[in-house]
Amino acid sequence: MSCQLFTPHALMYRPMEESAADALGLVPTHAYAVLQVRAACGVQLLQLKNPWARKRWRGAFSVFDRQRWTPELRKAFGFDQQASLQQDNGIFWIDYDSLLRHFEGVFLNWNPQLFKHHTVTHGQWPPRAAFRDDAVDLGTNPQYQLTVNVPPAGAATAVWVLLTRHSSRPY
Repeated sequence: MSCQLFTPHALMYRPMEESAADALGLVPTHAYAVLQVRAACGVQLLQLKNPWARKRWRGAFSVFDRQRWTPELRKAFGFDQQASLQQDNGIFWIDYDSLLRHFEGVFLNWNPQLFKHHTVTHGQWPPRAAFRDDAVDLGTNPQYQLTVNVPPAGAATAVWVLLTRHSSRPY
């Protein structure tokens, strides 16, 4: 399951402004994994993960919210607030109302077979111990090009691209 962040708009969606997203600890036009959906003590929360493993929600029920995280609620959710404050791994709890306010959609399944046109490509970026910054060696990574023939002007066209990262790091 994943969520994607957009600013709500009456007729269409558009990416959330960078400054607004930054203040909330979110990344515009970014997908998050849904790890858990839970309810306890009258509160509905989702646990999300930023795949970048950094930058997390700063609003209601965030790790910084000491008012809403009562001892009873922390126990019900198994949430160690002190430990979570020590390391930003991109995992956070968000309440359902905030999710509806700040995210454009929740996709329950990614099944490429559902689409009329689809392709799956598997590849890898070989590790290079000399570089730890993607910006330094980005040009040597595999490159892909996508060409889309769109219908006549004014017609909407959607393109879905899913990139996943297989990792052995603990989350």
